[in-house]
Amino acid sequence: MTTDERLDRLTERLDAMAMNLELMQRQYEERFAKIDDALDQVTHTFAVALDSLRRLDNVVVAHENRLDQLEESGDPIPAGSPHLHSAPGGGPLPEHPGDRRLT
Repeated sequence: MTTDERLDRLTERLDAMAMNLELMQRQYEERFAKIDDALDQVTHTFAVALDSLRRLDNVVVAHENRLDQLEESGDPIPAGSPHLHSAPGGGPLPEHPGDRRLT
């Protein structure tokens, strides 16, 4: 094998390796883009869940405060009492379209 043939063979191999690296780089860029999109979606879902938990915490605190007020008043509250479904001022709770309380 002559020097020129060896150089041609090495050049072909180098070109093939360069093409292979370019292909691998594109594949990894596509994979990372998909991972980035998935991470954005997870981040958004987490933010929504965190907001929901914070809202639920506010509801729990409000209910605990209401129960504390009722306990401090000394009035016994029988099970199923309409007082359990009243607003802090003593009036009825505002209606909500998704409210399906059992009566």
